[in-house]
Parts: sequence; structure tokens; C-alpha cells
Amino acid sequence: MWKSHAERAQLLEDYLSYARTVCSDDDAKEDMRPLFMIEEKVERDPDEAWPFVLELVRRADGDRMLALIAAGPLEELIIAHGDRLIDRI
Repeated sequence: MWKSHAERAQLLEDYLSYARTVCSDDDAKEDMRPLFMIEEKVERDPDEAWPFVLELVRRADGDRMLALIAAGPLEELIIAHGDRLIDRI
């Protein structure tokens, strides 16, 4: 899924930055590339996406960010692969 640990770590940080921007200022012009990159990864490899989403949840800065993750990457993972991941969820 990820080419390297560094690529995974960078996407994690980029998504958290995106989420903080969205949660702190509704009028902000956030970079949505991290969201699209995660959606692509979720679609392709649920086994690697699941721990990634869990890490996003662990690092969420409050309920608003947690809701954004739940309605974003987690929801996409459930829609695409819920039958495969239901026991983990």
C-alpha cells in the first residue's frame, strides 16, 4: 500500500493537518489531497488502511476531528470493505 514507512507517516500528518484546518475554520481553504489519497488507499488495501484509520482516531484532537475521521476515512473503509472488517470494527 505505502511505498515506505515515511510515506505512511507523511500522509498521516498531512491528513491530521487537513482535519485540524477543517475543524478550526470552516472558511479555510484546506488542501484536500490527503483526503483523496486516503480514500484511494482505503479502496485498494483494507488490511493496511484499518490500522491507519485507527491511528487517525487515536490522534484526533477532540470530538469534531473524530467526527470528521468517522465520516471520512472510517466511513469509506466500512462502505468498501465492511463485510471483511466487521469483526475488527
